[in-house]
Amino acid sequence: MPRQCNPETFSQYSRHYSQMLPQYLQAIEQHRQRIFSFAHYSLRAREDAEDVTQEVFIKLWQHWQKIDHNKLGAWLMRVARNAVIDHVRKHKTAQNQVDDYADVAEQASHEDQAGRIDEQGFRR
Repeated sequence: MPRQCNPETFSQYSRHYSQMLPQYLQAIEQHRQRIFSFAHYSLRAREDAEDVTQEVFIKLWQHWQKIDHNKLGAWLMRVARNAVIDHVRKHKTAQNQVDDYADVAEQASHEDQAGRIDEQGFRR
């Protein structure tokens, strides 16, 4: 059975988020370019930098009440650094899988060519 929301509790949450939202949007406006520039410099790809920037501000929303707002810039840069590292690790693993497949395909191609050479020599 669904739990009913107490109107007072809902009102408190509503007030809290209505106060939090302008501060959050201001933080985004104030720090977005710095976070994006760092991610773009680190990753060298605009789309990846946009993804990392978005992840950073999602984490800011999730941890808004837990962080020291006097150190917001430092917190955001640490989160951005970690997000860049995670992004590189994730894509490095995916690239390694592609590279492994390419190596196997290349090796198979060489073996096939070597087999054809041997076959041609045998026919002569």
